[in-house]
Amino acid sequence: MLAKLRSLSINNVEDQCRLVGRAWSTACALPPPSDSNFTGKCNPCGKAVALLKRCQPSMLERWTPGYTEGDGNCMFRALSQAVFGTQSLHVHLRVLACLEVGNHRSAYDKDSPLCHELLLRTTLLPPTFCDLWNELCSLGTSCCYVALLALSAVLQLRVYSFFPPLQSTFVSPLTVEIVGRGVPEDARSVAVMWSTMSDVPASGPVSINHIVPLLRRDNTAVENSERSADVSGVAVSSGTSSGMYPEACCTRAKQHNIIRM
Repeated sequence: MLAKLRSLSINNVEDQCRLVGRAWSTACALPPPSDSNFTGKCNPCGKAVALLKRCQPSMLERWTPGYTEGDGNCMFRALSQAVFGTQSLHVHLRVLACLEVGNHRSAYDKDSPLCHELLLRTTLLPPTFCDLWNELCSLGTSCCYVALLALSAVLQLRVYSFFPPLQSTFVSPLTVEIVGRGVPEDARSVAVMWSTMSDVPASGPVSINHIVPLLRRDNTAVENSERSADVSGVAVSSGTSSGMYPEACCTRAKQHNIIRM
């Protein structure tokens, strides 16, 4: 399906994508999301934990960055893990994101007067629609932040994007709440964290080239964390409750970096 979508003419992608995707999306619906109170064992991402210990250690009191494979599909794996409790639906989510973008090009094309407000921000550099389309339609190809808009719309949930503050005085524009097309105000929310596949040095630059789910620790895990700094194997929730936001994200980011469609 991804190869078929990638082969569509970019100049007429909306009409073609609607025809291609109608039967597929009906026959291949997503399963119900995991309950927001579901608690299970999560394998933490060691690199993301090290990154938080360096720049925002207080977040580890309430959140655990979950492990996702670094195969170019990490964004879709992270959302699959956060919503469904498994990474196995990442291909399905990628296809649905392609259909969302293809069917609603004006929202995701930075050259359209109807594009999402996030694409107009001078602090971020969105790709062209052609580049975005090719990224989305290519399995194993990493995608930029614009794909989170599509995933928010596909899953009808709010996505809290957290970019670790490598400089204490700088709040990244990628620390932001993303509310995609048609997502209601009271929708369930999940959180993701931009991370790295490389070792985290004690100081200096970090290559941010990965994304993982941020999973809320349950009450038992939080109580245990007060007695131990070891986060390996902590119990976490498969999602965040509506309105929850990583406490360590600064107030300015929470108040002003809200992206709606």
